[in-house]
Amino acid sequence: MAMGRPRSVSLNCCTDCRQLNRLYEVNMTTGTSQNIRLLVDSLEFEAALALIATVGHPTAEVDYLHAFSLIQLKRDLAFALQLLERSEKGGFAPFWVKYMQAICLNNLGRRQDALVALSSALGIDDQHIGARKLARLWSLDIVRSHLPADSENIISTLEQLLTVQTTTPATAPAAMVHTDTGADSMATGDALMIAQLGNPRLFGDPLIPTLPLPAAGTGTVITASGLQPSRHPGLVAVCERLMGRRLRVLDLACGEGGLVLDFLLRGHRAAGLEGDELYRRRQNGQWRILPDHLHVGDLRAMTGGFGEDRFDLVIAWDILNKGPVAQLEGILRLVSDHFLAPDGLLLGWAPPGTDGDGTGVGWLSAAVAAGLCRRRPPVTSEELPGLPGLVPVFHSRPQAVPLVQQPHTPVRIVRSRNGLPALREEYRDDLPRVAVISVPKAGTYLVGHLLKTLGYIDTGAHAGVGGFDDYRGLPPEEAKRGGPHLARHIGLSELTRLVQGGQFLVGHISCTVGDRRDLDGFRKLLLLRDLRDAVVSHMRFLADAGRAVGQDWVKIPYGPERLVQYLRTAGHIYMQMVADVRPWLEVPDMLTVRFETLMGDHGEREAAATIKALSAHIGLQKTPPWDSIRGQVLGQPTKTWSGQRSRRDGLWTAEVESAFAALGGRELNVAMGYGA
Repeated sequence: MAMGRPRSVSLNCCTDCRQLNRLYEVNMTTGTSQNIRLLVDSLEFEAALALIATVGHPTAEVDYLHAFSLIQLKRDLAFALQLLERSEKGGFAPFWVKYMQAICLNNLGRRQDALVALSSALGIDDQHIGARKLARLWSLDIVRSHLPADSENIISTLEQLLTVQTTTPATAPAAMVHTDTGADSMATGDALMIAQLGNPRLFGDPLIPTLPLPAAGTGTVITASGLQPSRHPGLVAVCERLMGRRLRVLDLACGEGGLVLDFLLRGHRAAGLEGDELYRRRQNGQWRILPDHLHVGDLRAMTGGFGEDRFDLVIAWDILNKGPVAQLEGILRLVSDHFLAPDGLLLGWAPPGTDGDGTGVGWLSAAVAAGLCRRRPPVTSEELPGLPGLVPVFHSRPQAVPLVQQPHTPVRIVRSRNGLPALREEYRDDLPRVAVISVPKAGTYLVGHLLKTLGYIDTGAHAGVGGFDDYRGLPPEEAKRGGPHLARHIGLSELTRLVQGGQFLVGHISCTVGDRRDLDGFRKLLLLRDLRDAVVSHMRFLADAGRAVGQDWVKIPYGPERLVQYLRTAGHIYMQMVADVRPWLEVPDMLTVRFETLMGDHGEREAAATIKALSAHIGLQKTPPWDSIRGQVLGQPTKTWSGQRSRRDGLWTAEVESAFAALGGRELNVAMGYGA
């Protein structure tokens, strides 16, 4: 923190009380915080601590200066961490609080936790030189100590990535300067997170073309242009808001692969196609770390797609403005027939003023001939700038579901009693924030009700990809019905800033690099349940709540046949949510709570032990006996309670098991600690 040097006084003895009193008198008009700041800025930490001891009700700034002084003196570091947490809740200088938390944790020997705090600081200001240097040193130390002996490749890669400055060339076009945040390198914070995970194969389940890609021909290849930004996280945020789900993304003429990386870092599945072999040969941009996600081939000669995988978003920066219309029409038919999902979007750029409804020129008319039509989603020029002389244009199939079924509703913000923006006014500065992350139908709102019984405050937020559902003030029946009108389209990082001490949120939150970073500082609970019972409960919930209207399986009477059809038509969505949540099991600061244990299937003693462990994990000093709170929790009406516990008994036939196994249910169950 840049603190001004004191000009009116000069201290020679930091323990001289007379000088301390004189300083206090000289600067009385500037307030106590300024006096303490002057002492800290003069490196007079003992004097600062003496003055802090006279403060009856310290502000967030005083707490920070108190912690700063203790850290510099390497004294009472555990208490310094508490002061920094209190300062953070008070909203003082988020970057500096996180930065000093990292220094303090490092001094305590907690290097991995220090990396998490430092990563959060870089997420606020990724240009701070000191933080960048620490990021490089600490992340490489972690990599060297945790990766196998044959991992020198990823170490050398990180060394290169972390030493390249994230600047934009001064001669770049205006649109590129506006959108490019990474030039030719990975952002320091991103590389830090990869090092923190200690895994060069960070992104699983790559999207692979079904047929061998045709090699680039002798003519002009379809490749990225100089106008395409190497990174564009803003585009990711726009697409999350528009589509509100985990996306599958294809970047045509992906160049260095920066946009593919941006989507992967937010937990989406993404692939890139590039026509120029030079990118892969020279390992430009992200080709070093994303070899399974970036592919080289001649787009004009492709006849197939990516198997069963269809893309929610296909991006073509300015390649559709090149080449003859006949060639473009072939590419657009490939996109329409093999790449796009039924409600997927194609994003390209076109000359200003063209309507794209068949009367346009060039690729716009070719898009119509290929069975695509113009879409006009609510995207502003500030969110998605145009290329020089071009404007962004979205296309999709005519029968595609509208992007936004309900108008975007702003998030209702209140001021909590500590003066900070929040979802709820009530808060507790003696308790941490809590995130309940769950497999669907594993007791999400049961545990939420338990937290309220234990004194925590429900924010009413159910987090997901692209935003959260706002259940504040809704009766259980209305909340149970749900609906698009409850969606609020802000990112998890924005949502978590609205959660104060002693409050909790819930959600089926993916375990992505970005989401882990956004939940830094939360006490996290992971709720699991045997998937064979959970899918039965999910099927019943969708039908009872009216959330499956129009789906054929709902018309079948309750029984094994309905369950089979549910699994075959909607089961893949459920299993994908489970697959996204499951990696939280491997996160060190996570407490796992199993639905069966909480319900007493393993005996009262196990249930009571789980409640005790849960209470300690979320910061409670005392836990009420399980017998005294059991009746207040189990069987009580919640947003999703159906009135009875759903089980697979009488429903699980050989045909059901076959459909369950085909979705990968057996493997997921084993990975979560249940039987195959």
